Amino acid sequence: MIARALTVVSGVIARAQARGEVKAGDPRAYAFRPESRRVLLGVIWRETFEPVGADPIDLPALAGQHVETVLTGMLAAGARP
Repeated sequence: MIARALTVVSGVIARAQARGEVKAGDPRAYAFRPESRRVLLGVIWRETFEPVGADPIDLPALAGQHVETVLTGMLAAGARP
């Protein structure tokens, strides 16, 4: 599950790099940034703990906050969020 989520996040970053929206670099390394781990933790929470009664995580809201947090550090010069 973690590998799948990491692959998805890395793929999103790679596509943004191809469009010139994210700085060059290893997409997988970007996915391991501290901010990115929040998204992976949210997915793990949803898949592991919610089925046994834990309070749900709003993954779209978590992802939105994640994007807001990392964009300024990953945006290519001149790119707009």
